[in-house]
Amino acid sequence: MAISTKPTLIPLVILIIITHYSTADTIVSDLHSLRSQSPSGIIHLNETLINRILKSTPKPFHLIIFFDALKLHNQPEPNLKTIKSEFALVSKSFIINNRNTSLFHKIFFCDIELGESKHNFIRFGVRALPDIRIVPPDAKDLKSDSIPIGLGDYPGMGIAESMADIIDLRTGVSIGAIHRPPIVTKTQLGLVIGGFLMWMPFVAKKVI
Repeated sequence: MAISTKPTLIPLVILIIITHYSTADTIVSDLHSLRSQSPSGIIHLNETLINRILKSTPKPFHLIIFFDALKLHNQPEPNLKTIKSEFALVSKSFIINNRNTSLFHKIFFCDIELGESKHNFIRFGVRALPDIRIVPPDAKDLKSDSIPIGLGDYPGMGIAESMADIIDLRTGVSIGAIHRPPIVTKTQLGLVIGGFLMWMPFVAKKVI
């Protein structure tokens, strides 16, 4: 009597599905962990992590990648240090606005440094800086499937606000309001008030 092998295919298919979803859940969990360890919420990407992300199936998130070059931070052009700080501001604002929402795992902000990962600059086709890319969940080829963020598309706006608007438009995920730090911090304000109070008796004495 012939034994049918068809039933054995069902557990195999189930195992493949579970493995795929387990891989995706694992990478999302790892990205959450890496984000929580960064003061700005920006995840530093290396070759191993990029390959893991690309291999995970499915990928229910977008990557927003800033291509950095530390050796250019002290140069006035292309002003990478300022643009990187604005990028960090968008990342922090997204976390503040969406920490307790279903959107929190939909976007991860990352960076790649030229001195450490020149190969990945080539994989993405990055030829000049500044360069910021959106990597959609279904991206296969990093060069052709990634979406450049052109900051010049929103003249007259702050850099962080421009980034947020473009990300909203391209991903369908709202960053929310940009939370800029106050121009004068509480510590600075306290020092100013303290100095003023110390100065007042001398002024009053002279007036009297």
